[in-house]
Amino acid sequence: MVVGDKAIPQTAFCHLAKEDVPFPLLSTLAMGLGRVQEYERALRVCKRAMVLAPDFPEAKYGVVYYMAKAGYAAEDIFSVIHEMVELAPHIFHYR
Repeated sequence: MVVGDKAIPQTAFCHLAKEDVPFPLLSTLAMGLGRVQEYERALRVCKRAMVLAPDFPEAKYGVVYYMAKAGYAAEDIFSVIHEMVELAPHIFHYR
């Protein structure tokens, strides 16, 4: 393995994205996928977290973040941003 080679972690994260990962590990999995530029997979993981915990604003934030990283149009992202801000208006970072 060469330092900086992302093939092994990319393979591991992509494999885990197909598995039934416990809810507390989903954000870590999404971050790992993002670090190896697997934005669509990271987005799917965040959407899974959003379904499992619809009142968890961090999952919505992950959806917004990875939609942007994957190149989705801003118009497609606005509805999730609106839901996120309504769910947690007290969190400045979301505004």
